[in-house]
Amino acid sequence: MRNQKQDSSYTLITKGLTMLFVIGTVFSKIACASSPENGGFWIIMSMLTPLFIGIDIVLLIVWMFLKHYRTSIVVTLAIVINLPYVFSMIQLRPEANTNKTSDFKIVTLNTFGFRKFPSTKFAVEDIFHAMAAHNADIVCLQEYVESKDYPSDQIAKLFAEKLPYSTIEGSQAIFSRFPISSHRYRLFEGGNNDYMVIDLKINGKPVRIISVHLQSTGISAIQSHFQGMSNEIKFNQLISSLEANGKYRARQAREIRQIVDSTSIPTVIAGDFNDLPSSYTYHILKTKMKDGFKVAGHGFGSTFFPMHNLLRIDYIISNHALKCISYSTLTEKLSDHKAVQASFRLAE
Repeated sequence: MRNQKQDSSYTLITKGLTMLFVIGTVFSKIACASSPENGGFWIIMSMLTPLFIGIDIVLLIVWMFLKHYRTSIVVTLAIVINLPYVFSMIQLRPEANTNKTSDFKIVTLNTFGFRKFPSTKFAVEDIFHAMAAHNADIVCLQEYVESKDYPSDQIAKLFAEKLPYSTIEGSQAIFSRFPISSHRYRLFEGGNNDYMVIDLKINGKPVRIISVHLQSTGISAIQSHFQGMSNEIKFNQLISSLEANGKYRARQAREIRQIVDSTSIPTVIAGDFNDLPSSYTYHILKTKMKDGFKVAGHGFGSTFFPMHNLLRIDYIISNHALKCISYSTLTEKLSDHKAVQASFRLAE
């Protein structure tokens, strides 16, 4: 009798914990549509999405093994509502045929200020050779920083060998095989992040490219500046930083969204969103757009080497006037970020 009571108590406690994780999973789904301006709670919930899903999968296996099918169904439903996030991180399809005919290939990379090598020149040349090897038609660089020993005119001259047209301003640089008819640069209000919009013609049709670098989470800065402080202080600073920077990103994402909504021409957004596919940032920018990774990517979609290479924060997304036929990350290590490439065909 005692063992039965103990088993019943353990089952009740485990079910209670399961329901807590299920509720957390539901909140993490809601978080993608909830602006960080509504509170830091939603930022934390969106960041915990992969943790909740991972725990739910383990719990599902346990409850199926114990033949508690009602509980298993509840856990399954929690997982199912977050499948869009799962598919934005993992694609099981085989690698796309990169030899398919496309109208243009675009590559985006946060260069980390060309800090991979002691000399800017070596870093720039390494990036150029990688772009040339992958036959990029358009290259968007964020955190672009020129140096005295290698100024922008020399960098543009190097890229001009393959990509003769360019526009460089602030920490944004775009190099193109196609003539650039116009460009607009803007530094986001209240910060150091920015974006650049260019218009060009490909096969006689207008195309718009938006290269973006949104507000960082600030986690790296906290780790470096608060060493030796108590865990409580670090935690409080972390939450404050996530909330403040999340609000910046929310406003920045809506600004980019307005630009996208202002035109019906083929449009690509490429760059460093500094946020996960479970985030409000991703939700706002992807609305009425297609995530190239979900359309034509394969494998695990991580784009950031730190944090155990688990984060996807760099994206190439497009509107429905374009068809993404291949999408991948480059194998070369050119920065703390991975370069992301996508090939597109203009819709008929």
